[in-house]
Amino acid sequence: MNRRMFMIGVLGMACTGQAVAHDGHAGAMLEVTTHRAEEANGAITLDLTLSNTGDAPMTIAGFAAPIGAIAATPSLTLDAGQVLHLTGADALVVTDLTRAGVGLFTLMVIFDSGAAGPVTIFMT
Repeated sequence: MNRRMFMIGVLGMACTGQAVAHDGHAGAMLEVTTHRAEEANGAITLDLTLSNTGDAPMTIAGFAAPIGAIAATPSLTLDAGQVLHLTGADALVVTDLTRAGVGLFTLMVIFDSGAAGPVTIFMT
């Protein structure tokens, strides 16, 4: 690799970082871990861990799934570095399934800014 190609790569990465950052997207980053995704009695129960791996707080306004309705969940605020376990009685429940035997689906995390992020859920 010559110097010209190296500099083009460095400049390209710098421009990409600038383009991705925007107002309202300070330093919060969400990591979602699925521990259980189990279908029973016409509903899917999701045991999740939400981790704010960034350096700014974030608020999750709710969740959505194209395969059904998410049972009511309160707004969740995670401080920088905070880990929240949604398990047991606090687990997310997808009801009113549009079809049974789902192998995988996309769970949308809806932030208070109105933005949403997809999480692929594989059934366990």
